[in-house]
Amino acid sequence: LGFTTRSTTDALDVYETFLSVGMSKKKKYKDGKVEVEISFDGYMPPDESGENTTFEYEDKFKISWKLTEKIRLYNMGEVAKLKGKDYYKAKIGIEVSL
Repeated sequence: LGFTTRSTTDALDVYETFLSVGMSKKKKYKDGKVEVEISFDGYMPPDESGENTTFEYEDKFKISWKLTEKIRLYNMGEVAKLKGKDYYKAKIGIEVSL
């Protein structure tokens, strides 16, 4: 639980501060071969009129599978609603530990 500040203009000259809340969890399964990370961030910024608040959020996940000691296959994604726009993205990749 806390506060978030962000710019309201592209010129980065006007800012707003509002209530925010977040949480994250990371768990390992199958003796560490599978890892699951989930995070949630919620925000209560004022609407365009400044009189009411709206609810915005960012939900993220990452699932990874250990292929070898230094290589993991992962799937990550994000669902968000920020500044009145909905965002969805996902990707699959390979992590290499050096």
